Amino acid sequence: MVRSVLGARASILAVLSVACGVFDSGNEKGPSPIGGGDDGASTTDGDADTDTDADTDTDTDTDTDTDTDTDSGDPTGFDCAQTVFPPGMIDSCVTAELSCNSSTIGTLEGGTNLLSGEAYRNWFCTTAANSDYTGQERIYAFRHPGDVDVTIDLLSPCEDLDLLVVEWNGWENSDSCPVAASSISNCEFDSARDGGTVTLPGLGRSYDYLIVVDAEVPVETIFELMLSCG
Repeated sequence: MVRSVLGARASILAVLSVACGVFDSGNEKGPSPIGGGDDGASTTDGDADTDTDADTDTDTDTDTDTDTDTDSGDPTGFDCAQTVFPPGMIDSCVTAELSCNSSTIGTLEGGTNLLSGEAYRNWFCTTAANSDYTGQERIYAFRHPGDVDVTIDLLSPCEDLDLLVVEWNGWENSDSCPVAASSISNCEFDSARDGGTVTLPGLGRSYDYLIVVDAEVPVETIFELMLSCG
């Protein structure tokens, strides 16, 4: 009887042991997958840090500063559109007396009509036989100081004008200007584009000159005369 009871307990314990083994086997935990998907695939690198920070900072600063400062006037800076009224004259010949280190803006409008191509050729200012110079001119008086060189510049970018410098003491002595038949000992001439330049050397004594601004064809335009001494 006792053996039967013990045998029965042993049988029950054996059954329980088998059942527990089956239960533990079904809940056994293996190494957890790292970085795997649903299919259980795993990776050997556990650090799956991917830099998804895309630098979208685009330099949109475009330099649109365009230099629109265009000089629409003459490159010399002379304003051909300025208004210059015909000045009064000293007499029927000379517009004004000029001095060293000075400048004046003038116009051929309202000038004299005394000198011509014939006179300039007779005085050996120019040999331009086809230039008649029949239009108006401006005549200025100037006394050379004698001890320094004098540079006379004509600025005429608006129209082509010529510069003539005639040694003449008749205006200082008798308020008269030369004519084609007058005897002229010295006449300097420049017909450079946009003006001209004449240099009068210092010869140790004063000289009287007439400075003439003229054009080969009749025009009414403005100009600037500049005198530099020394």
